[in-house]
Amino acid sequence: MKKTAIVLLLGMFFAVSALAGAEERDLSTPSSRLVGHWSTDEGTHYYFGAVGGADKTGALIVVGSNETVGRESYRVLSERPDGEELTIQTISAPIKMDRRMEKILCGDDSIEKITVEVQGFQATRAHRLCVSGVEKYDPPILDEWIETKLWYEDELTEPE
Repeated sequence: MKKTAIVLLLGMFFAVSALAGAEERDLSTPSSRLVGHWSTDEGTHYYFGAVGGADKTGALIVVGSNETVGRESYRVLSERPDGEELTIQTISAPIKMDRRMEKILCGDDSIEKITVEVQGFQATRAHRLCVSGVEKYDPPILDEWIETKLWYEDELTEPE
C-alpha cells in the first residue's frame, strides 16, 4: 500500500513539474492563436511561425499529404485583436501544375481569410483559387472560394 502511494505521489510530482515548466500558448489575438502546427483531414500540415517586425510577417511551412514541403511566409493584413478573423497574404512563387496550366490566386494574388476560434483549437482557411486556361487570355477553367478546416496539433512552427 505504501509503495503504491509513493509511486502515485512521484507520478503526480513529475506531471506537475512538467506542466509548470511548459509555456502557455498566447490566445490573445487571432494572429497569436494561429502560431503553431495545424493539420487538415486530408493530411496537409501547416506550420505558422510568430508574426514579427514592422511588416507583420511570419514563416509558413506547408507539408502536403504526399510529404512535399513548401516554404513561404505570410503577412497579416488585418485582424480584430478581440475577434476571431484575420486576413493574411501568403508570399510565394506560383506553383506549376503542369506545363500548360499554372495555379494563380484571383484578385490580389494571395489573400486568405482565416478564422481562428477563441479557444484556439479549430480554424477555417478560405482562399479564392483560379486555374488559368492554356493561353494567356483564356477565361479561367476554375474560379471558386475554397474553405479548409484546420485542427491545432501542437506549438511546433516547423516539422521535426
